[in-house]
Amino acid sequence: MLLALFAVLALMMAYIPLIGGIALFIVPIIFMVYILRHPLKQALLFFFASILLTVVIGQFALLPVTITFSLSGFVMGYFYGKKKTGSAIASGGVVFLIGTVITYLIYAFVLGLLPSGDPGTWADQAIQQAKMTWEQFGLELSDKQISQFKDMVMTMVYTLPASLALSSAFFTLITHLIGSAVLKRLKMGPSPLLPFREWKLPQSIVWYYFIVIVLGMLQLEKGGFPYLAVMNLTVILQLLLTIQGLSFIYYYFHKKGLSIGFPVALTVFSLFVPILLQLVRILGIIDLGFNLRARIQNSSK
Repeated sequence: MLLALFAVLALMMAYIPLIGGIALFIVPIIFMVYILRHPLKQALLFFFASILLTVVIGQFALLPVTITFSLSGFVMGYFYGKKKTGSAIASGGVVFLIGTVITYLIYAFVLGLLPSGDPGTWADQAIQQAKMTWEQFGLELSDKQISQFKDMVMTMVYTLPASLALSSAFFTLITHLIGSAVLKRLKMGPSPLLPFREWKLPQSIVWYYFIVIVLGMLQLEKGGFPYLAVMNLTVILQLLLTIQGLSFIYYYFHKKGLSIGFPVALTVFSLFVPILLQLVRILGIIDLGFNLRARIQNSSK
């Protein structure tokens, strides 16, 4: 029955793109359910049977995507069975990230379905496309606008590794939320995560961030490995510190017995107000560096 459901989802992904995009989030749940109900060896047979089924129905182009989503659900379900929800999310994210990179390489260099080659060429192609679009409306881009647009495109290209890592984390979190709801209905729910207000990153994150900031002040060669490493680490560390800052705000309001409405509103507005986002990030740095939570806890005694 689960294989039949998998086949239907694979066909939807192939022929109904909009619904197929939603179906992608259901595929991992199939494997979660199966591995929680059956021994590991039998679950592995189910996994290979699903791969074979994808080939049989002729969806070769879907094979890399199917393997990525199936394997991430398989791994997450395995750790759910071990009552290690945190490990399930972490391992699922790693599997999805590796699978996404391999899928891109296959689509770009083997099947020719995605752009490949020099990132500078991507930027030039994007600029030409933008110029043609604007010219259709009787408008013309100035040299300054073209330069700014090229810088924006190149930044997106340079930070592609960080984008892949963050998208993998986002996908895994969404999969966890949907999977947890389904598994609870089936009486197989995983052990709950710590509340968001209790999340706390290692204090060393602050030092890593300051080191990266200092390295970013150096005149690094654009496009070189040190430059790419600094840019991508900056994006990831900034996000982690922002999460830490938001977590502290939720912790503070919980300890003071205040309404959760303000932290929720702050979370939403910070997504659209850059200055507010920076303040939250600074608060995350202070929380880690000076252990604000311990001070609040001691003051409340």
